[in-house]
Amino acid sequence: MSRLNSFSFLLAVVVLVFAIASTVNGQRPPFRVGEDVVTVHDGDVLTPGEGFPGPVPSWFLLVKVEAGHSTYFGSGTFITDRLVLTCYHNIRGFKPDQITLKNGPGDTFEKITVALQSPKLDLALLYVEDKVVPYHRVLPISGEDFKPEGSVYSVGFDPSEDAICVYKGKLSGTSYSERWTTKPVYHGHSAKVVQGMSGGPLVNHWGEIVGVNVAASDDTSLAVNLTRLQWFLDQYDGKRQDE
Repeated sequence: MSRLNSFSFLLAVVVLVFAIASTVNGQRPPFRVGEDVVTVHDGDVLTPGEGFPGPVPSWFLLVKVEAGHSTYFGSGTFITDRLVLTCYHNIRGFKPDQITLKNGPGDTFEKITVALQSPKLDLALLYVEDKVVPYHRVLPISGEDFKPEGSVYSVGFDPSEDAICVYKGKLSGTSYSERWTTKPVYHGHSAKVVQGMSGGPLVNHWGEIVGVNVAASDDTSLAVNLTRLQWFLDQYDGKRQDE
């Protein structure tokens, strides 16, 4: 018994040393996704489960807006237990009771309020008011200076595939500004973005948000850059805009 205890202790020490070494070296587990389209649901019913490739993770949200006889789709991300990051144009002009959110495991949320919005940055924070919000993962915002190297992934609803898809690309190294500012607002990147993917995250190799996809033209996709995104989130004071 004493030999077994000694061996267990030695094994624990070895594991601890490797864990510390990995942390010191800044190593993180990679964000494992497919290199092509990942089809994971039939129609607007999301397949339960976690991870890529395969089922939609619980941090992803399909943003569905019903206005009269028309239905519009966008994408979003849980960044806390109740806050959802998406694009402003996904909800612009609509009432909260017209918005429905559905996450990866298929949970539907219908009591939504707007927590924060920026028409200029095309960003919005939605707050889930439902009494019961099942456990779900959240996607972290990258805390590092993001440079145009390595792969990026756009995640969102692609109507042509009728599925939540993941597309791989790279930053172009070019930043874009709007007429109201001389400072860069968007990353240019090559990961596919189509209508329906607006509001979905642009993530790095470690599964951290480095931008929010807003549009695409020709061969270039645009995502609100990390600096602007972090500034936007810093404006949230914990209150909903209707309070």
